[in-house]
Amino acid sequence: MLDMDKFIRKEIFKFPNVTGYAKTLQKRQRKGKIIDELCIQIHVTKKVSLKELRKQDILPSLIKGIPIDVVEFGEIKALSLSAVKNVKKTTRIRPLVAGISIGNASITAGTLGWFMEKTTSPDKSEVFLGSNAHVLAEEPKNKTSHEKRILQPGDYDGGTEVVAKYYWHKQLHPIGDISECPISNIVADTLNAISEVLGRKTRFLPIVEEVNHIDFAVARMSIPWETRFFDVELPPSKFEFVGLGFAGSDQVSLLCKQQYIVDEGYRPFGYEVRDVWVGDVVHKTGRTSCYSKASVTLESAYEIVNYGNYFIAFDDVIVTNHMLEPGDSGSFIWKEK
Repeated sequence: MLDMDKFIRKEIFKFPNVTGYAKTLQKRQRKGKIIDELCIQIHVTKKVSLKELRKQDILPSLIKGIPIDVVEFGEIKALSLSAVKNVKKTTRIRPLVAGISIGNASITAGTLGWFMEKTTSPDKSEVFLGSNAHVLAEEPKNKTSHEKRILQPGDYDGGTEVVAKYYWHKQLHPIGDISECPISNIVADTLNAISEVLGRKTRFLPIVEEVNHIDFAVARMSIPWETRFFDVELPPSKFEFVGLGFAGSDQVSLLCKQQYIVDEGYRPFGYEVRDVWVGDVVHKTGRTSCYSKASVTLESAYEIVNYGNYFIAFDDVIVTNHMLEPGDSGSFIWKEK
């Protein structure tokens, strides 16, 4: 990890349309080719020529003497809904299996990722269904969910039958809620108001110290379930759990790492866990786009994700080529052994 991680955050989020950065030095990308020059990789919603930017909106060419490389990531959003859907996966499916439409009764629809085991006492464990917090909780920024009913298929897909009860989620902390610097919030709000009046799409975000690592939740099942995927044969002896898909753009996808889920006391039932590295191929099956695979482009990044009414900063997430569509939120991500 970069020693000046915090310094980089304070420097780059002064500029509009910056969404994040790679947490390790990366080789420069130039016109689709990789150049043998190590840089701090900065991510933006859209890369434009210097001629189109005001002088005060141009990122510095160096940070602490290290060159920067600006890479377009698109607008990164939580992937909670899509009008496009796989019809087979959005119907009533019994028993419950992974990769199908599911969701809290108060939201639209996401993906049942996998079944997560938690040790509840020295000689006892329980298995829950697992997905993203923004799929299984009414409002992921709250400490708990007042709406407990979990539907399969999700409400957006016409589901009415309760198949599980919300149990727990890792609370997400929006940027505006956790900034320790009220002045930075005021400055950001003022700049955003001016930007809106001028009709610009640019948005400014306050500097934050605390961040999130996972978008994760579990629910206690009330009907029969099977540890298999709806449309993929996946023998546990040949694959390992990498994490959960939760956000992305039309260019990249974001995965939260398995290690932070394990740290919360949950492990994928029947599967081992592992880390990934740049170049590794990972796989998923989700509600909307079913099976797909992609290459890991960054094993660790800091990214800001749009959750509709607020932004959330995530630290140490995996970035891949585009592999997730809206509605695929919560997808189980695996790698072949």
